[in-house]
Amino acid sequence: MCGIFAAVVTLVSTGAFTSRVNLAIASGNYHGLTPVALGLVVGGGAFIVTLLIMSMLILAIDPREYQSKTLDRPVLYDEEPGENPAGPSTPEAPQR
Repeated sequence: MCGIFAAVVTLVSTGAFTSRVNLAIASGNYHGLTPVALGLVVGGGAFIVTLLIMSMLILAIDPREYQSKTLDRPVLYDEEPGENPAGPSTPEAPQR
């Protein structure tokens, strides 16, 4: 969704849907990257960045730690004073 939104915003802001830009492209007077090509580049870049951010968020915690526990708050938030931690009571070394 983020990539599609970025591509549409780029297309609209570069005038891809105006007759002036389309006539300039058709007659060969338009210099530089066409609005459609620029929209595809920007949309693809936003899509890749979104995938990278989501994959890093997935790697932020180990789901096996919280598999058998009932969670009543987000896992990545700091613990509030006087609250029992949602994670395991004894820290274990990661198994490799």
